[in-house]
Amino acid sequence: MFDFILKDGIVVDGSGNPWTRTDIGIREGRISKVGRLEPSETTKLIDVKDLIVSPGFIDIHSHSDFTLLVDPKAESKTKQGVTTEIVGNCGTSAGPMTGKTLQIDALRTYGFKFDSLADYFRHLEKQGISVNLGSLAGHSTIRTSVMGVENRPPTAPELQEMKSLVAQSMEEGALGFSSVLVHAPGAYADKRELAELCRVVAERGGIYATHVRGEGTTIESAVSEAIEIGEETGIPVEIAHHKAIFQANWGKVRRTLLMMEDARRRGIDVACDVYPYTAAMGLLKSYLPPWANEGGIRELTKRLSEDETRRKIIEDMKKDTRTQGGAPLDELLGSTMISQSKHFPSYEGQMLPDIAKSESITPLELAFRLIEKDEGTTASISFRLSEEDVQTVLKHPLSTIGTDGFAQSPHGILGKGKSHPRSYGCFPRVLARYVRDLALLPLEEAIRKMTSAPARMLRLRDRGYIREGMWADITVFDREKIQDKATYEDPHKYPEGIHYVFVNGALTVRNGEHTGELAGKTLRLENRD
Repeated sequence: MFDFILKDGIVVDGSGNPWTRTDIGIREGRISKVGRLEPSETTKLIDVKDLIVSPGFIDIHSHSDFTLLVDPKAESKTKQGVTTEIVGNCGTSAGPMTGKTLQIDALRTYGFKFDSLADYFRHLEKQGISVNLGSLAGHSTIRTSVMGVENRPPTAPELQEMKSLVAQSMEEGALGFSSVLVHAPGAYADKRELAELCRVVAERGGIYATHVRGEGTTIESAVSEAIEIGEETGIPVEIAHHKAIFQANWGKVRRTLLMMEDARRRGIDVACDVYPYTAAMGLLKSYLPPWANEGGIRELTKRLSEDETRRKIIEDMKKDTRTQGGAPLDELLGSTMISQSKHFPSYEGQMLPDIAKSESITPLELAFRLIEKDEGTTASISFRLSEEDVQTVLKHPLSTIGTDGFAQSPHGILGKGKSHPRSYGCFPRVLARYVRDLALLPLEEAIRKMTSAPARMLRLRDRGYIREGMWADITVFDREKIQDKATYEDPHKYPEGIHYVFVNGALTVRNGEHTGELAGKTLRLENRD
């Protein structure tokens, strides 16, 4: 007997091959049989005739590290078909938080602190989660543990300590290592430091996922640096949320994608992920030059209170070509919407220049005020991307889909502010807008980018396909009705058209509603086979 039978579905198996109409039998958490089955072989038959049955979506670039501790049901992810999340991206992971990590923003926001990734995994396993979770070891977290937020190269003993923490994280199950090289403290690291740490990861079979050292004027040299690290160390490289910011740089992704193709011809395993939106989200303090954030939030607010230093910050912002992509300051601030503010919630959802005008101050003065009052936690959404570039990256064979968002729900702390709609609608948006409406991608190719392609990069050998013996991570949706509903104005809205989601064989979403199941597993390095 099977625990469940999915009867007469249109199965897109994740490989990129054309769909087939067949049945799927689930037993003891795994896909036990793919083929014609009799209804009498189960007490739980689900008729999925004319619905698409695919592997569960793998969010290769997620920031749910801490929100899963608040909302273990991960509703904004499970309800859009995600069954596996990879966290620890952009240099920040839930562990190891030792030594000098008290300035880490996530720690100050959520209050959780884990001395190691092992502690974090144990906490999740005890609590229970609705999605599978794998984590990278974050460079910024590890660097801050050893050095604080200091703008200098590490000493030999400090580098060795960082390497030891990376090795420890890998031994505890990290799937790889991540960095963010446009914000403090990751921006303070040179290529040599990163390569030394990546060698430790490469020796243990992990990947390197990087928010490269610039997505504007310097995008080509930034991607080149990531490829060079892959070439020097032998580590597979994942370029995070690949894009070119601001109009002067639009179109450059065509050249960087060619760079990746050329690298692969030379034997370097490099790929990228992308989200299907023309706006990014981050902390407002990231607009400042990296040196301004040295020493953490206390030093930053002190610098903003000093007239001479404040003028120096403004000068550097006007001429910066790395952090802000070389855009004029007016264009930078003019493209910004306030997403979350602890002290000024009435500003949420409004454009920065509009708020500034109503307050009779300049947009830059307003930005400084928000950073100071909110102690660096003000979040913003910036409309900097080209739709043509989004489509260029999305349809390229080397790209996978990642939300760059986090699991949340409309309730409690996670329902505050104007979150980016990608946290609720990323995967359905690809399937609705870019597959069904624009025919940019065939359905089978889009599913491959959401399932087997990220599984390949992460070496998750028993997930990402509809095949016998695989874990039963399965998403069932209506191709004609699937639709993202979240918007920038109203982001806390679940998508439509997803009927069922199974995680490790447990029915987690039924008719679009969460069942309460917490069947997710932590995907540690030692058990990912």
